[in-house]
Amino acid sequence: GVSNLSSGINAEYGDAKLIDVMDAAVALGKFSYNATIHHQWGAYITAINGVEADGGNKEYWNIMVGMPGEEMENSPLGASSYQPRHRERVLFRLKTWGDSDDH
Repeated sequence: GVSNLSSGINAEYGDAKLIDVMDAAVALGKFSYNATIHHQWGAYITAINGVEADGGNKEYWNIMVGMPGEEMENSPLGASSYQPRHRERVLFRLKTWGDSDDH
């Protein structure tokens, strides 16, 4: 499973975190997600657009970020902490712990 989210919307929000951009996309009806909230670490994404990560099978939602024309890379922070740049692309990939491309 892969889902794209463009953070162009974050121009309106200034210092918005990724979770704020995600909430704005939900409000526009363009996106949906589920998360569990940890008091210290913030939101842990459990589902994107109705697709659940199966923790029993070591699945998780990987967040990739990158400006147009640049290679996508793993977000250095989670959705509650990462501040996307204007027009930055965000990619959510359903992955399994221990995949060969986990570095």
